[in-house]
Amino acid sequence: MEYSSTKVDQFRILHISDLHIRDGEDFNRSVVLDRLIQRIEKDQKEGVKPEIVVVSGDIAFKGVKKEYDLAKKFFDKLLASLNLEKNRIFIVPGNHDVNRKLYRPNDVPAYKNMRDLNVELENSHYRSDLLKGMSDYFSFIEGNYPHLKSQNEKLVPFAAPYTTTCGKTIGIIGLNSAWMCRKSPDREKVAVGEYQIKKAVEALGKEKALDHKIFMFHHPLAWLWPEDKNICRAYFNNAILLCGHLHEPGGGYMEDLDGRLHQFPKLSKSLLFTHFKSQIN
Repeated sequence: MEYSSTKVDQFRILHISDLHIRDGEDFNRSVVLDRLIQRIEKDQKEGVKPEIVVVSGDIAFKGVKKEYDLAKKFFDKLLASLNLEKNRIFIVPGNHDVNRKLYRPNDVPAYKNMRDLNVELENSHYRSDLLKGMSDYFSFIEGNYPHLKSQNEKLVPFAAPYTTTCGKTIGIIGLNSAWMCRKSPDREKVAVGEYQIKKAVEALGKEKALDHKIFMFHHPLAWLWPEDKNICRAYFNNAILLCGHLHEPGGGYMEDLDGRLHQFPKLSKSLLFTHFKSQIN
């Protein structure tokens, strides 16, 4: 998506999602991921070089350590092919990054209203219990990508400023839309939560002035609990949204009475080589 015709302001992102890496499927995994690396190498020869990589969830399949060990090998190879350091990758969890076996079968979060949801997220003991199924995911992040500093007992994956090669300062906010995931389907049964997004925005607000904001989380906006979606829209005004989960193309510019935003859901893992390119005003 182009925001201006000034080439010097160009900022390229490689956006991938829904890798679903699982143990014991080496061949199937290589068929897809090797093609991605090959496409990246081809694109670079043609002058297409992203400066950051964003991964909008579902890195693993069951949310367990063995899968993240395999994911690290892939991300190492991916970053090496792009000649990028580890601090150029930004990752958020998806529903497949929740180890659901760590919860009782009837332990499914549900709330009457946003106030009740925020009361639980504000309580550190409740937060820890709600997020225990993501322990292997966050161990993977903390052990390999220390620039992605989580907050509030790992509720907020990260909130980080990034200065582009064209001199713009971008606020990249990673949110967790998968913390309520217990059963499928989960459409309109998951939420970011006002408490989470407010804390993330406040953390980023401590940094210097931003030229633009990018919010990334796994579920598309339309999949959020309606009350949560409406609240999130107020925070997402004039921002870029990067998400996954749909396994089909979509997105673009949106404008209504709640504001405007650019939403880019990622394609299925068989089409991960697609690049998102933007130009920042």
